[in-house]
Amino acid sequence: MIGDVPKFGHISHIFMRDTLHWLPVRQRILYRLSSIACRCVLGIAPTYLMDLFILTSACSGRQSLCSAARDDFVVPHARTAIKQYRAFSIVGPSDWSDLPSELHSLPQDLSSFFYKLLKTFIFTRAWERL
Repeated sequence: MIGDVPKFGHISHIFMRDTLHWLPVRQRILYRLSSIACRCVLGIAPTYLMDLFILTSACSGRQSLCSAARDDFVVPHARTAIKQYRAFSIVGPSDWSDLPSELHSLPQDLSSFFYKLLKTFIFTRAWERL
């Protein structure tokens, strides 16, 4: 139906990249996490999610860290490896900190532009490895 591929036909990475402009599954998850993190930073997410984003500079004893000067968020310590890779309280702030500073510095009224730049950034980073 799409791109003259049969119903049960195989979709290659090249077809996904060049024709459909789809992200691989891991990068799609990263896109969704980063978009939720953006909403938390802008203050338009639910409060239970926004409470997970604490600035490093707001914590006592952490004002002198380099991450406080960059306005990074606190990434809590996880006791288990599964929680380290799956809990939004850990993955959300760490993925947000891994994004380039150009995406962090966009004003609130350009949030739709943020999503476009975010997908472009993740898309190029995902397909340059293949």
